[in-house]
Order: sequence, then C-alpha cells, then structure tokens
Amino acid sequence: HLLAALGKLDVPFIPACIRKEYDGYSWASLPTVTRVEVAAGKELHRDWLWSGTVTCVDSLRITAQTSDGKIFASSVCMAIGQEPSAKQACEDCVLVTPAAEEAVEDSAIWFHLGGWYDDGDTYETQLDQFAEDLDRFWAHVVGPDEHLRRQVLRGLDGIRPAWRSVTISKDGIVTVHHSDGTVRRLEPPSRDTSSADTD
Repeated sequence: HLLAALGKLDVPFIPACIRKEYDGYSWASLPTVTRVEVAAGKELHRDWLWSGTVTCVDSLRITAQTSDGKIFASSVCMAIGQEPSAKQACEDCVLVTPAAEEAVEDSAIWFHLGGWYDDGDTYETQLDQFAEDLDRFWAHVVGPDEHLRRQVLRGLDGIRPAWRSVTISKDGIVTVHHSDGTVRRLEPPSRDTSSADTD
C-alpha cells in the first residue's frame, strides 16, 4: 500500500481493497477500486465444466474505476463475471478468450469453478480429470481440423534431431526428413502369420 501511495511506477498500482490492519496509513489517501466492468465480445463456445460454465469469447476487456475518478481499462484473457447473453453477474461463470489456452494454467481456471474438494480423489487426480475436460472444451473452440493438427504435432514433438517434414502413408510408413538432411523411415512391425496358433 505504501508502494501504491509513494512508488514511482510505469504502470498504475492500485489496491483493490485495503485491509483493516492498514487503517493507520489513511494519511496516504490511497485510491481504491469502486467499480469494475467486464465487457465480453462474441461468444465462440460455452460448456459446463466441473461446477460452472466456461465461455470462450473473441475478446474480453476489464474497466476499473477508482475512487479518485480515474478509469483504467485492459484487455485480458480470463475474467469472472457476466456472460455475454446474461443480464446479471455470475460468480461461477468463467470467461476466457482463445489466448487463455496458452496463457492461463488449468488450475487457475479450475480454482474459479470450485477447485479441489477433499471428499473426492486426490488433488492430482481431480486436476487431471479437469484438464481432460478443459482439453475437450478447447478442442470445440478451435474446431476438429485444428484439434487434429495439434494432436499430430504433439506426437512429433520429441523427434530428434529436429524434423523438417514428416509424411505418413496409408500403410503406416512414416518418413521423417530431418533439418540436417538425414531421412529416417519408420515401418510398422511385420506380422508373421505362419507361426500363429490355429486351434
């Protein structure tokens, strides 16, 4: 709070609330946030996850008004609040933009939907389950073609040395052209049917 009052900062530093323990610093006349508005753009996808609704929108902007009359606005990739089609704020509604898929940890979204409950599985198991549900949510946002492309690229992530191109034939042969000019051909294991049991 002293930093907010006396600090020389490149960006605004405003406490959202001042705890009673800091009442003695009222001489600093710190501005506080008096109003916050969330403006959501066009809805891209909505689904029920865990214990609330997650809605992906194409844009998300938060505007905060402070007690000294100033207004600060910023584009964000996640917010809690009113959905585009709702008229009232919703505490268990999480708004995200497509950028949140990379910028926000799964656990941060999970937290706003109730998070871990101690009468269920372990924390890790519950988080893994939520992450799977969230992956399906993002798959709907990007569409089936983009989701498939990402899955293929994910499977190629560990190829060393780095690859330049990869081709897969219908019969399962994978040809990897590496950036260093080498080529590797991966063939499916041959099936020897002559030694199969014929009971």
